[in-house]
Amino acid sequence: MKKKVLMLPSWYPTETNPINGSFFKEQALIMSELYDHCVVLFYQEGVSLIKLLFRFITKKTVSFKTISLSPSFSEVICTGSELKKTRVIRLIKKILKRKFSIIENKLLVTTINELLGYLSNSIQFSPDIIYAMTAQVNAAIARQIALQAKVPLVLAEHVPFPMVNTLISDEVKEAIESCDKFCVVSYDKARQVLMQGIKCDPIIIGNFVDEKKFFPSQKTRKTPFNILIVAANNFYKDYPTFFHAIGELKKIVDTEFNVTIIGYDPNQRKDNWSDSENSIHDLIKMYELEQYCDLIPSLSREKIVEYYQRADVFVMTSIQEGLPVSALEASACGVPVFSTRAGGVEDYIDNQCGRIFNLRDFSSIAMELRELILGNIIFDSDYIRNVVVSRYGRKAFTERLDSIFLSAICSYKTKG
Repeated sequence: MKKKVLMLPSWYPTETNPINGSFFKEQALIMSELYDHCVVLFYQEGVSLIKLLFRFITKKTVSFKTISLSPSFSEVICTGSELKKTRVIRLIKKILKRKFSIIENKLLVTTINELLGYLSNSIQFSPDIIYAMTAQVNAAIARQIALQAKVPLVLAEHVPFPMVNTLISDEVKEAIESCDKFCVVSYDKARQVLMQGIKCDPIIIGNFVDEKKFFPSQKTRKTPFNILIVAANNFYKDYPTFFHAIGELKKIVDTEFNVTIIGYDPNQRKDNWSDSENSIHDLIKMYELEQYCDLIPSLSREKIVEYYQRADVFVMTSIQEGLPVSALEASACGVPVFSTRAGGVEDYIDNQCGRIFNLRDFSSIAMELRELILGNIIFDSDYIRNVVVSRYGRKAFTERLDSIFLSAICSYKTKG
């Protein structure tokens, strides 16, 4: 009988946003071949004090919605209750301090008991292990679920550690230090975690790329030369350096080329992470690249493979990355990756798979693109694909994660 994994992703595709966190779902689906997977999307709903007390007394602090159900893979939306963060509540919390924390912990225990009860009674699912990512987002609640369910906990970290304008909380630190296995997507991510003084032994797990979906095209590539970037429009993707490099390239090469820009999403909210669509158009105008650029704000997972297959090179100018799924997908399609020293990509990109540049070195990026366009640099598409598939493809990824799960389960039983 297959073991059961309760997975808590920080981001996950929904009807309104089918792309958000799609790689988490793809991981769950591939692992459901080895384990029964239940993905729980956990949200918090702010309610008044009276409504919260009523829900607490009736033990209905959580509402549930099963959005898909099969023998080996299910998805459940879990909406918990928390006090609305009004000025009065903040004041009460400040006055009561520790007593208020005790009340919040009791509410959390009630919420988790309701969740575990729902899973057991409604979809006949009792977890053997908890798997949560991103650790900064879900580590604390995942730890409490694991403690109440009396099962091992595996955490994974994918994003900047700590995230922008945040600090690592004591709860997250404690959860990471006490979990049974802690995974990170790259060596650079391990360094970020250890630099926070967290006592742990990060396991480099990488990311998953499905070689059955992403593969080289059998068709002959057509001119003009195509440069592809797939990136959200936020500060750490560093679009200014990308367009600066393309602006320089335009000056030093006479051969026709085209730039395809996917995923900047004009509907995203402008915040600490994201910028508005106008900034993309401003950069294109600044470097007079209107005739070179094809803009695609967002694209489904099913259609994006066509654009990887059409590309002659994939360019990434990020300041930081975990292990970028877009780069893995391009490599699986046999496309060379030209990237800045952003972190995880350095785990597998060498001079046979692409090029690595210093941060914001637009001039070197432009020069190497010129050499590639002129045919002075040649890459072996099969070699690039084989490298990424051997490290991050279906077999490699599932075997690696399976080994981690089994080890966590076995060591937990030994401790027990």
